[in-house]
Amino acid sequence: MLLLLADHPIALVRRPAYDRTENGERPADARVTRVVTLNCSTGDVRAADEVASFKPDIVLLQESPGREQLVQLAQQWYGDDGAVIWGRDASIIARGQLVPIELPKAVAPNATCARARLASGAQLTVVCLRLAPAIVRLDLWSLDCWRQQMANHRRRRLQLAAIVRSARPSDGLPLLIGGDFNAPAGDSVFDVLRPALHDAFAEAGRGWGNTIVNNWPFHRIDQVWLSTDLTASQVFAVRTDRSDHRMVLCDCATVR
Repeated sequence: MLLLLADHPIALVRRPAYDRTENGERPADARVTRVVTLNCSTGDVRAADEVASFKPDIVLLQESPGREQLVQLAQQWYGDDGAVIWGRDASIIARGQLVPIELPKAVAPNATCARARLASGAQLTVVCLRLAPAIVRLDLWSLDCWRQQMANHRRRRLQLAAIVRSARPSDGLPLLIGGDFNAPAGDSVFDVLRPALHDAFAEAGRGWGNTIVNNWPFHRIDQVWLSTDLTASQVFAVRTDRSDHRMVLCDCATVR
């Protein structure tokens, strides 16, 4: 049963590259960028603050807390090095500088995009997103049910395509896209990202990667995707206390 629910079973036998049980344990290589993505479950700032112990360089938050709450978190975590770009449903916090990239109005509520220059010196384009939620219906015998599901699926594909078009760097920077895709791993919506980007968990996932629901995760809808000039060294999901999602941690670096 576990193998059926795990989209990349090899991750179940990979050992963590670093000790993930010790709060804030970081790789020795200073060139590694640590990214954490988390759906905060209706804007709970206490959920957002759970990522702090892992000492991320970039934090992607969906169902985001308010702007002032995020500014306070950035100050607590990073002091004067903290930067925030707030979105109604998707926000970015980073240790360094963030320059916003404008997205089309149709998808602006679903995503936030920025060029990041981190305190480490790393530079990349970052997207935090939350695509259209799935429609839950039990009347699977109904033609209307399947029409709604197909329309909702098309909506997610169109949203993702518009976001990628606007975010794709013209300056040669690496691109990182993460957040709540509201689609399980293997869904055709991810075809929009290939071949320019790859699934970080498929590359370096470790352990049980599914993220929803937190206590009994059966789907991996929270993901991180990297352009081909980025490589992941470790990706894993972490059980949370304040959200119905697990957070995803990804350590990545520019390909040498």
